[in-house]
Amino acid sequence: MTVDGSAECERNLGFLVCDISRLVRRMFNSRARNTGLTQPQWQALFMISHNPGLNQVTLADLLEIHPITLTQQLDRMQAAGWVERRPDPNDRRATCLFVTAKGRPVLEKLRAIGTDVLDVGFGEVDPKLREKMVDALVLVRNRFVAAETAKRSSDKKRSAKRAVAAAGPRRAKAAGRRSSR
Repeated sequence: MTVDGSAECERNLGFLVCDISRLVRRMFNSRARNTGLTQPQWQALFMISHNPGLNQVTLADLLEIHPITLTQQLDRMQAAGWVERRPDPNDRRATCLFVTAKGRPVLEKLRAIGTDVLDVGFGEVDPKLREKMVDALVLVRNRFVAAETAKRSSDKKRSAKRAVAAAGPRRAKAAGRRSSR
């Protein structure tokens, strides 16, 4: 039963996904405390390990945090020797991020903690059912990503059209002044 005792929440997929995420995160955080990383830092470390060479702006976007917040986290992580910043060969203002040799064992410890935590919840779930659940969740996530990408693209097009429309009369007046001189 849920905290509020609602049977409806027990069977509500959205509630279950959020609640399981909360419980997994809480258990993971309590077990990961002795690594020396905060939750935002281990999330960044995971993202960097899966995307070596990622730049800070992209990482901030993926983590849904402000770039300045990420910069401060990365400063501490770099000082601890877990990540390395290298100049971006395509943009001299940007840096690319990499997990260091010192960061890899921490990352492996975090992965082991993650496996242990998921085993608590999925320990008695048939492995074939677990695979099907993962497949279904990947499909759902990909559909959300595609919808979000399509919306951003549509928003950019609308924004560009508004900018052109707003600039139109001013451009026409300016062009008229130039031709009457």
